[in-house]
Amino acid sequence: GGILNRLILTVNDTTIRNNSSTFVGGGISCNITFGGGALATLNRCTISANTAPEGGGVHVQGVTASAALTLNNCTVSGNIATGVGGGGASAVATGFPTALNLNHCTFSGNLGTNGNCVYTSVNSSTATVTYVETIFDGSQFPNIGSFGSTLVSGGYNLSSDGSGNLIASGDLASINPLLGPLAA
Repeated sequence: GGILNRLILTVNDTTIRNNSSTFVGGGISCNITFGGGALATLNRCTISANTAPEGGGVHVQGVTASAALTLNNCTVSGNIATGVGGGGASAVATGFPTALNLNHCTFSGNLGTNGNCVYTSVNSSTATVTYVETIFDGSQFPNIGSFGSTLVSGGYNLSSDGSGNLIASGDLASINPLLGPLAA
């Protein structure tokens, strides 16, 4: 993939494009397979046209320690998950807590079997996906696929389908966001 993070990483005002991985995280993978924890924050980034079996755009996974990935004001578009899911993003707990935080982001044109925009699952421990003022625009159901994970809406999200537990103040489900072309 484009970036593999296993400790602490902050990326600002960057495009992560045209990368591929044969495992997870075509654009960026934030996972920990040894002591410590992995924490990544992306601010005002574009993640587009990346490919991986899981987490075409971004992937976060707690394996031997906790892992968290936060996207602030990011566009995630045109990414593809060729396997389990998460065209735009995936968050998987495999032994330790895993968190994916989405603040003021736009997901559009991503493809993934169990979640065009976001796929999240728990093998063991906990996985939490939190979103605030985020747009989820997928061409197939579901935009957000959750398997044993906790989905938390902080409100004012919009989704083109009814997935994602959008029940907070200002949330709009099954509404076409009427987006024009995004970065690909």
